[in-house]
Amino acid sequence: MGNHLHVLLKEDNEPLETVMRRICGSYVLWYNKKYDRIGYLFQDRFKSEPVEDEIYFSKSNKGWNSNKHSKL
Repeated sequence: MGNHLHVLLKEDNEPLETVMRRICGSYVLWYNKKYDRIGYLFQDRFKSEPVEDEIYFSKSNKGWNSNKHSKL
């Protein structure tokens, strides 16, 4: 696994910061328990950029899918 991931979320009633805090917090708890460790897992705050039109969405999605570090 690389050192980053790309996530496309549709913002609704709940602020993006709250959603990311829940996702990242849950993942850190799981990861730390699985690998018997404590402490921070992520180096920096997440970065976000709004996707407001189909052209930008298509370009972003194409770039993410062709990322040479992507592995499923």
